[in-house]
Amino acid sequence: LNYTQFCKGVRMPSALVTCNNGYATTMIQNTLDQEMTLTITKPFKVAEKPETDCQINTITNLNEIEVDKLLTENLSKLRLDHMNVEERQCISKLCEEYKDIFYCDKLPLTFTNQVKHFIRTKNEDPIYTKPYRQPPAQTEEIRRQVEKLLNDNVIQESFSPWSA
Repeated sequence: LNYTQFCKGVRMPSALVTCNNGYATTMIQNTLDQEMTLTITKPFKVAEKPETDCQINTITNLNEIEVDKLLTENLSKLRLDHMNVEERQCISKLCEEYKDIFYCDKLPLTFTNQVKHFIRTKNEDPIYTKPYRQPPAQTEEIRRQVEKLLNDNVIQESFSPWSA
């Protein structure tokens, strides 16, 4: 990722944002152990069009009301019986506020292809180990879930000597 570096340890990643009334919200990362105060003296660079095009891999024809209903139903799976009333209310409120980040088996898993991850290794040979043994009851479920992720283009096949 490209960054705007304010000083050592304080940076802002390049981002695609929407302006409202002349203001844009973005994130500034402070990787230091101390608080920092920034004074912005000039506007940030604004691009009219992103440098790379995004690819849409899945189009879902669910309207917002249907999605909201599915996400609310999804919250009914929470196990809160062991909590007291106060804890249950706090957790329920928090989960309702962030219900869109919970996995829902009726909605496609989303992803982005804008970030590429690499595992950089030194000139070391891979350590070969046998895969963990799976009980037969789990093998079919693992195969089914991996196949679904492959079909949804969330993951891709790998032929790494590191078994990654």
